[in-house]
Amino acid sequence: MPNFWPGCPYQNADRRTDGTVRISDDFLRALWRRQEVAPVEESCRNERSLHAKLLARPRELLNERQLATIADRDARENYALLQSFIARLLASRSADDAYREIFSHSNVGVGPLFIDLISELVLRDALDDVADPLEVRAAELLFRRQTVSIQNGAVLVADTEAIDRHASGRAFGAIGQMLVESRIKPRNIPLDVLNADNGEQYWERSGAHDMVLPFHYGSAGLEAFCRVLEKWIFRLRGLRTEIRAIDAIREERWAWHIGLDAEATTIMNDLYRGHSLNDDRRRRLLGLFEMKICDPVDIRPEVQGRKIYLACAMTGDGILRIKPQNLLLNLPVV
Repeated sequence: MPNFWPGCPYQNADRRTDGTVRISDDFLRALWRRQEVAPVEESCRNERSLHAKLLARPRELLNERQLATIADRDARENYALLQSFIARLLASRSADDAYREIFSHSNVGVGPLFIDLISELVLRDALDDVADPLEVRAAELLFRRQTVSIQNGAVLVADTEAIDRHASGRAFGAIGQMLVESRIKPRNIPLDVLNADNGEQYWERSGAHDMVLPFHYGSAGLEAFCRVLEKWIFRLRGLRTEIRAIDAIREERWAWHIGLDAEATTIMNDLYRGHSLNDDRRRRLLGLFEMKICDPVDIRPEVQGRKIYLACAMTGDGILRIKPQNLLLNLPVV
């Protein structure tokens, strides 16, 4: 199978025989090499020494006295945050267990960056044998912020960081940055929309996250997103589900819904309560889905034999930020 997401620490992780992925020493080293904590030219001698120690023995944790020797306050805080995350990883048998453990508490206590990192790791393993580039691109929505545009009725989602990189000129290297600094916009190169004809390009470009996903009703991208959600639920809850995109909810009083992001949650709650939506909020609703739980489990009595609806929506400024943990926390099972 083609390799993808080369920046993902999955390359440094260990696959377990039970279908989970284990936190390896190389995975932890990859975390300590991130730009948030990697020493810079201004770093003090103590910080450089401690960083070298952590790369050599990444399972060791620094005590407060050691952290206090780092001169830069921001660096100390970053070290403490990452170390707290690593401590939770080390307390779990696998990345899958660590993810479930994080959301088993009312106080999550882990920043969004770390949640995205572990989501990416679990997804990378879950999709390792997937050959459909649309499905792999759709999975990026579960851990990367997307910017939405609507063109002639077609909904397109593009990686926000990739868009910013093009706008700043960083996508064009040093010359592009020089042009931006001189207030001269570099040549506008539109991001390619992923489809059946250019799908093979995705594998070599997946690290740049610069291919746009079609996301309107009836599009291949939305269907691929359904397959990703099914795999995500099975991976972390062990439940087989069938999810399909729909164009509308025709039940006046449905039994259960799950918002896949904060915006969709408020919209679906309002609709459930009978509130009407103005044109702006209606426009924000990007996807509606119907889910069936196939496995014989203890479904809540009020949902037995009823449809379960999912939804995703963009914010007022056109940002789509999926929270995949919502699927795990809000399933109507006992």
